[in-house]
Formats: sequence, structure tokens, C-alpha cells
Amino acid sequence: MVVHPRLSQGPPVNKGDIRFWCLLAAFGVLTLVFAFPTVPAERSVFSYLFIVDITRSMNTVDYESNGSHVSRLEFMKSALREVLRRLPCGSRIGLGLFTEREAAILFQPVEVCGNYSAIDGAIARIDWRMAWAADSNIAQGLYNTIKLLKGFNSHLVYMTDGQEAPPINSRYQPDFKEVTGEVDGARILAKMQPAPEPQFEGRPGVVKGLIVGVGGVYPNAYP
Repeated sequence: MVVHPRLSQGPPVNKGDIRFWCLLAAFGVLTLVFAFPTVPAERSVFSYLFIVDITRSMNTVDYESNGSHVSRLEFMKSALREVLRRLPCGSRIGLGLFTEREAAILFQPVEVCGNYSAIDGAIARIDWRMAWAADSNIAQGLYNTIKLLKGFNSHLVYMTDGQEAPPINSRYQPDFKEVTGEVDGARILAKMQPAPEPQFEGRPGVVKGLIVGVGGVYPNAYP
């Protein structure tokens, strides 16, 4: 007996039915997407206030980026923009500038995804000509920045290429206890006496953050 090839393969499949069920499944998935556009999930988020030194020495060219020599300031701007790209949504970034003895806050920490273009544009436009004074007293600048930081609930990232020369007399260094909640009569009296070196004691954990040193490993003349 000869069996016809088509009879040996069983009944033909209705391709129209397959397309219908695929279309129906896709419609169901889309319905779920529109009904529940977001799904809550736990993830780590961060909050930083970046303070960038814009004194003239930051124009020193001692970094390389993509095969080109760039200044310290340009390198730091590129690094900040890379940080912005890597931070997860829900994180916050604030930005400030430092020169002489003061820091000026350009904007308080704001959410990175909803304000990405504004933050990225602000970082890209940082320029040394924004400086309102010369020199850089790192200790006093950090002290004044910590006072500004109260209420921000953010980690401080203070980026600078170093202290002015000659450094400030240790007798006139700021007392960091005044901004970290430890002021007492004995310390005030001690402050009136000559000190062999700057005093930076304070209560650990009151101010969280990092001081970032900027610049190459070899001395360089700055413009």
C-alpha cells in the first residue's frame, strides 16, 4: 500500500490560528505594561555635593584624556560627567565652586535623571574665569563649605589641587569643632595660644565625604 506523503504528516496546521494567539499574547503583555508602567524595586541611591576648585592652578596641563593633554579642571569636569552618567535614578547631585577661602553653591542636590541635561550642562560650563578671587586656602574653604552643607543630607566631595603657598599660619587655622558640634571652653582658650600644627579634631561621622586631590604625580608650573 502506498501512503501519500501529506497523509503521513498528520493534519495541516492552521497558520492563521498561530498568528491569532501570538497577537493575543502580545496584546495581553501590552495591557499589563500600560496598567503597571512602573515596578517598585529596591536599589542603592546616592547624594553628593561636589565642590570644584576653579583657581588658576587648575589650568595646569598634566592629565591625558583620549590621547590628548588636558588641564586639571577639564579632567575633573570629564570625571564628574562620567559620574553623572553612572549614578542610578533617584540619586542626587549638587554642585559648587571654590576659590580663595569660600565655596559658592550653584545648586543644591537634585535628582539626576529628571535633571540630567541641566546638571550635565552646568558641569560642562565650569570655567576658571568664574573665580571671584585668587589663591586657595583649603582649610578655610573646607570649613566654610561644611557650614554651607548643613541641612543638605549629602556627602561632600571636595576636589582641589592643593594649598596656596605659603600656607596659612597654624595659629589662624579654622577650628573644625565649631562646625561638627564640639565646642568647649578649654578648646576656645587653647585656640588663643600658638599651636604647633593645625587642629582638625571633630566628632567623627558628623560630616561624611571625601577630599579629592587633583593633579599629576610630578611638579608642574601652572599658567
